[in-house]
Amino acid sequence: MEKELAYRANHDLLTGLANKSLAEERLLSALKDASDAGGMVGVLLVDLDRFKQVNDSFGHSLGDKLLRQAAERLTYLARSDDCVARTGGDEFVIVAGKVHDRRQIEALAKNVLCSLNRCFYVDEYSIYLSASIGIACYPDNGGTMESLLQSADLAMYRAKAKGKNTYEFFTEDLTVAANDRMALETELFRAMDAAVFEVHYQPKINIADKTLEGCEALVRWKRADGNWISPSVFIPLAEETGLVRRLDMFVLRRACRQQSEWLAQGPGQCAGGGQHVGPQHRGRNLCGRRAGLAEAGGRAAGPCRHRNNRDSLYVQHGRGVTGHRGLERAGGADISGRFWHGLFFALLSAHYAHCQPQNRQVVH
Repeated sequence: MEKELAYRANHDLLTGLANKSLAEERLLSALKDASDAGGMVGVLLVDLDRFKQVNDSFGHSLGDKLLRQAAERLTYLARSDDCVARTGGDEFVIVAGKVHDRRQIEALAKNVLCSLNRCFYVDEYSIYLSASIGIACYPDNGGTMESLLQSADLAMYRAKAKGKNTYEFFTEDLTVAANDRMALETELFRAMDAAVFEVHYQPKINIADKTLEGCEALVRWKRADGNWISPSVFIPLAEETGLVRRLDMFVLRRACRQQSEWLAQGPGQCAGGGQHVGPQHRGRNLCGRRAGLAEAGGRAAGPCRHRNNRDSLYVQHGRGVTGHRGLERAGGADISGRFWHGLFFALLSAHYAHCQPQNRQVVH
């Protein structure tokens, strides 16, 4: 009974590999040996790419079988002194001790990629995966277990950012980039609370008769120091942190208020529009919010157009159709017949756009 309890305390029950606790223990031992006798220690953080899609498509039972096969391949590649561990989900760690130079660690990483790229045969399915690997080395990238694991984690995310199915060694600039990102994330939350974003409007001109047909609402962020942050930087960050919905509603309110002011100045309507970045359209009550804001602004839900990107529509296909039908009933949307080809289509919502060549010249 004691042996079984000890095994359960130190191993991953699904794959039979070491768990995070035992991997950290082995890493500490490898660091002590390297400190006493010299040499290097390599920490490889292996994250399976697109594994969530496997679980979503085939179920967790098949996903578990695939994880066992991946564990067997990693164990086969490891040397007798190495420790292979599953630290959670689709993440594995290889602790390579008694290494003489970086080339040995790089060779191991290449072998891991090659092995995991081979087809997995699970039940009646043939599944192809890849992996992103982050590598940290003792003594170059840190002298403690915590620093090496953190460095390998940063390197792994860079590998994913570079397109996945590759490996990256840790470099000092990764720490700087991580700190800068955390500072910008904090600043973004504060900017959202203080509502310091600006909405600019880009006119849409009919080339044939040179008449003004409408405008696009574009969100911009000017920091306290007077420098502008590109939408290509802060909009993806807003999506990742969950702030995109609040930012979406902020722009929508400003655009509705502005259109009401324009309408009060004289006859005619200026149709507002914008290119939607994704998550906001997944909300089930987009048309209700749009109509509510229009009424709050003292006008009917008029010809305000909206473009949504193809990725969010592809992923949230059913909800997207329902959403735009509701908007169409709320005020008459101009729906493009090319929607089913994944191209842009119009919706009843003023929104913001990424910084692209066509929207760099804006009306302040």
